[in-house]
Amino acid sequence: MFEQMFPQELLMKSHTERLNYFKKHTVTHTLFEHIFQEVLFAIQDAQPGTLIFVYGPSGVGKTTLLKLIENVLTKQMLAQLNSDLERIPVVTLNAVETESSSFDWKDFFQRFLIKLNDPLPENKLDLVPPDDIYKQNRYLLESGDKGTARKYRRTVERLLQYFNPLTVLIDDAQHMGKVVSSRKLLNQLNVVKSVADQSNTVYVLSGTYELIPFLNLNDQLSRRSIHVQFPRYKVAIKEDRERFISTLNTFQQHLPLEKAPDLISRWDYFYERTIGCIGTLNDWLERSLSLAVRDGGKEMKPAHWEKRSPLLSQCQKKFLEVSDAENKLEEKADDWLGFRNKLGFSGLENESISSGSKNEEEMPSTKSKSSRRKNRVGIRNPHRDPVGIKGNEEGEDYDFTK
Repeated sequence: MFEQMFPQELLMKSHTERLNYFKKHTVTHTLFEHIFQEVLFAIQDAQPGTLIFVYGPSGVGKTTLLKLIENVLTKQMLAQLNSDLERIPVVTLNAVETESSSFDWKDFFQRFLIKLNDPLPENKLDLVPPDDIYKQNRYLLESGDKGTARKYRRTVERLLQYFNPLTVLIDDAQHMGKVVSSRKLLNQLNVVKSVADQSNTVYVLSGTYELIPFLNLNDQLSRRSIHVQFPRYKVAIKEDRERFISTLNTFQQHLPLEKAPDLISRWDYFYERTIGCIGTLNDWLERSLSLAVRDGGKEMKPAHWEKRSPLLSQCQKKFLEVSDAENKLEEKADDWLGFRNKLGFSGLENESISSGSKNEEEMPSTKSKSSRRKNRVGIRNPHRDPVGIKGNEEGEDYDFTK
């Protein structure tokens, strides 16, 4: 008999209520908790205008991560929000993929205004900044203004200055890299950087490994950014394998069925079809549960999850893309050594490096072995013995127990 952790009264509820329980139940796991803490601390510690990149395979749990960060930051800021009723703690939005050949900034900023609770973004062009206008929720338009992306952008910047959110979370940020020419990729990120600077806000750009081209566009952006990889569980690593199985067991315990299914005995099948991505596993089990509920609702059989399983061809394609990105991000020993050699470390192998000036005692001997003085065993070569440490005027031995 497998342990069941869901409220038993759910078994008396409707199919819809049982499905909603499983959909809303967030299963945290080791990787998720680690990345959550890393991103949360990065937001709290970063200077305004910083860009935080969070990237990993699709289906690894990035959207769930952003939702949890939004909830936690909002709760942490309750005291400030109670004293400043007009402040918005966090803004979360999606960078929606468009049909055009390039990312649609005008559409993005329109959606941004809607997220800022602006009911009529098409009429909010080039806002005049005085506080009393914002407080009265009235906006002035310059005569002859047209709804260009630039004017929507300026409006977003001014609203962000007013509402003063702690952070802006952008999901599916890889779509911002959709450009006709690679030369325009830097321009895309410069727009985000500029908005972050003008609004004095920390930005989190979350997306797939397609975000990798953004990471090293130029030195200035690199200095202003923080990179966080949200990886998958790898079956070849024992700890990862055990954590994946443990997470699968947690899902199994929360399936609201009269008879708990034995997913653990098929853990390798579940890993194979998710390549270690927990978000993909969660979506798959949701679909399987829905099928099982419609089929009587007492138990989930192998036929249910096999029928809703991702196709093998999909898994193979995803694995090739993900493993290629992982290889690009891996810092290999040969690359590291080659970089150190280019910096000039190879010429320091026989040198002693100190913070002060080098004296004869610190420099390596240039005499050949044949010219070295040979003393009898037990008799030292002449040299000056140390008599204390720098700053010890009495010349007493230093007490290392202090």
